[in-house]
Amino acid sequence: MFLLLLNSPSISVDITSINPVDFIIMSLCENLTENFNFHLVSTEKSISDELDKCQQNALMCLQCFTNSEKHWDNEKQATEKQLQTIKEEVIEKKKAIEGQERKVQELTKLLHGLQEEVDHAHLEEKEFKTLLQTLEKSLEKKKTGIEAKEKSSQEEAVECQKALSYFQQRLALKIKRSRDDWLTFIFTSIDPNDVERKFSFALKVNEGNLFEVPGCDPPIPGLSELVEDLNRHNNLLAFVYVIRQRFKALI
Repeated sequence: MFLLLLNSPSISVDITSINPVDFIIMSLCENLTENFNFHLVSTEKSISDELDKCQQNALMCLQCFTNSEKHWDNEKQATEKQLQTIKEEVIEKKKAIEGQERKVQELTKLLHGLQEEVDHAHLEEKEFKTLLQTLEKSLEKKKTGIEAKEKSSQEEAVECQKALSYFQQRLALKIKRSRDDWLTFIFTSIDPNDVERKFSFALKVNEGNLFEVPGCDPPIPGLSELVEDLNRHNNLLAFVYVIRQRFKALI
């Protein structure tokens, strides 16, 4: 009796009881099984090796990704820091620009104010020149009038000096300046019994530019009328002469 032992240790077959065809089939099956097991083991090993490689590659990729992520985190932080620095610089520059703008506005305002002052000064200069020209013309007229008055005053002074000399010589008259710019007229040689006897009167010009006689010694009648006539005609020589005649009439 022949026995056929299969790969499985628990299986034994008596070949005398098996048909030759079945035996061939069984042999083929056994060979196929052995080949399949061999290829299966090889495949499992190949797959295991591939899995190991894939795992290693995955670990390498994960490590690269982790390194890359750290790198990008560092880059991100550096970029954020740089952006923050740029923002701060932008803020500072913006503040500086705003400060410059304020200065420009202040300078512009100051420039407008200075321009207004210059325009006002030019206007004042123009007005001052006009006023100066007017004053020059007025001064020229006044100068001409003063020169004319000086000439007239000089002529009047000459006449007054002549009249004074006449009074002093012919009428025995002396004129003295007394208090408050009064003029005191003193006559002598009126009383034939006492030629040294003094007859006098005071004369002044008041605020209204009129003649007044604040004192007369001795008093004479009609003095107020004589003063009115003096203010009306402004003839001082005649007034002095009439006063002397009135003094003489008292003797």
